[in-house]
Amino acid sequence: MISEQVLQYPTHRLVIKDISNTKFVKVTNFVEGRVYDNMVESILSDKEKRSNFVLEERVLLNNFLKSLVSFHNKADNLLLGQPEMYVFSDEAEYYVHCLINDLPYNEQEWFNTILIRTNILVCISLLKDASIKLVKTLYPQYYSKPISVFEDLFKDLYTKKTKCEINLYKDFLISNEIERLYHFSSRNNLSSIKENGICSVSELAKLGLSVNYSSSSFSRQIDSNKDLSDYVHLSYERKHPMLFVALAEGRIYDYVIFEIQPIVIFQEGTKFSNMNAAKKNAIISDDINFFLKIPFDRFHNREYYSLNDEDKNWYQSEILVRQKIVAEQIINIKEL
Repeated sequence: MISEQVLQYPTHRLVIKDISNTKFVKVTNFVEGRVYDNMVESILSDKEKRSNFVLEERVLLNNFLKSLVSFHNKADNLLLGQPEMYVFSDEAEYYVHCLINDLPYNEQEWFNTILIRTNILVCISLLKDASIKLVKTLYPQYYSKPISVFEDLFKDLYTKKTKCEINLYKDFLISNEIERLYHFSSRNNLSSIKENGICSVSELAKLGLSVNYSSSSFSRQIDSNKDLSDYVHLSYERKHPMLFVALAEGRIYDYVIFEIQPIVIFQEGTKFSNMNAAKKNAIISDDINFFLKIPFDRFHNREYYSLNDEDKNWYQSEILVRQKIVAEQIINIKEL
């Protein structure tokens, strides 16, 4: 299980650590780059503030931190059961919080510290979301939208045998913002995936490869019963509920989320499920029209816990790719 992680952005750096023998995670924020330089300049340009530089600097750093946290600590998020991010306005408030929660207290950390009652993996996910929203909203000059894969996708489609007309792909994918598909796996499998791709259970057996499964033995048995053992399961959503189930059940600890080119949707042999394919009443089809009728506007890029039961099923709908996803189809393979 990972106990420390660093998240880096153009405006700030977050050092995330488990607090031993507690249920809390501690986050230390460092404002960096031009944003920090502007803070310093604003202090130095004011004679009164300049004479009390350390305190003025901490106030500005603390204000930045409060802005970051505000993107998470919204009523909707907290009502959905997401943990609150605690920040502090002074030394005394920080000390009292540590005392009440039996947490280690260190002086002069109040201004750049967040405390969250959760595990480190959930904490990382929440901080990534909050950081992207902060940069995009308050510092748009530093925000870079993920590179579109559509141009390469449609170039490749002309050389591959596919299920339907290319222009239909383009319009549908763009209008529904489907630039990437997702697959999570234990980080222990990363070297094997870089060499062999993401393989189905049957393909792993053929190649004689041993891996750390993120799926349960029960779900793999269901795949076998449904003749799906030769398929790799992909999701339309990055934050798939089954990831958190796998973490909670201890099947995986440190994980990787692979971003897959959507071209695999249109490969011959690909199948589609209207919900988690392991469910008893799942409908599975290889018809491209089945995919084109999925109501992405009801669930895609939304918060899972805000959806009704029917749309939660759609949220877990799957793409089933036969045999393997080759490494060249994994968009972020070089970054991992």
